[in-house]
Amino acid sequence: RVEALVDDKVGVMANVTNSFTAAGINILSLGTLDGTSDDTKVITFKLQTMDEAKVREIITPVARSLDIRTV
Repeated sequence: RVEALVDDKVGVMANVTNSFTAAGINILSLGTLDGTSDDTKVITFKLQTMDEAKVREIITPVARSLDIRTV
């Protein structure tokens, strides 16, 4: 599971999901919640196979904070 706090801006979700696709990472599910302020959202991803280093590389440029847990 990957949980990222991101800016609530047009294109953030598209950029992340397109980057996962390009890296061959399958998204099993995703959800969004309000973030810690009006200008942020929390995105939670469940990924089929997870190369943690690749996931960090994709998410870090847009994440204010990041939590990755393997299940």
